[in-house]
Amino acid sequence: MLSGKEYGLDVINDLKGNHVCTFVKQKLAMRAGETDKAKSVAHLELARLGETIGQGLGHVGVLDCDVFVNDNGIYLLEMNPRFGGGYPFSHIAGANIPAALIAWAEGREPDPSYFQMKPGVSAAKCDRMVISQVRQFD
Repeated sequence: MLSGKEYGLDVINDLKGNHVCTFVKQKLAMRAGETDKAKSVAHLELARLGETIGQGLGHVGVLDCDVFVNDNGIYLLEMNPRFGGGYPFSHIAGANIPAALIAWAEGREPDPSYFQMKPGVSAAKCDRMVISQVRQFD
């Protein structure tokens, strides 16, 4: 088993496959394979890794990456071309990639603020049961 600190990267490319930015979050807790608690961080080395991946792949939109960092180095575990379960932590810290994608699709330049994420924002997901009575129809 790999030990160390786990991070999530949101590697953002435009619709032409050009790298725009990389958001980095430290994963603080996981549940059922998905990030449950995280903190936005300014981690230059991981942001550069995201840039290298984004430029190399030339993907469109969001690439969700999972990374471990320990004394032996950086380990890229997986890459998924989609909004991952950790994206809400980037969004709550200031990113707005859905709005950027819409702007690009409409032929407009996105607001630069969509690509700004404030470091040090911690958040947790909150799930709860909703009880509803279903009316029976005869």
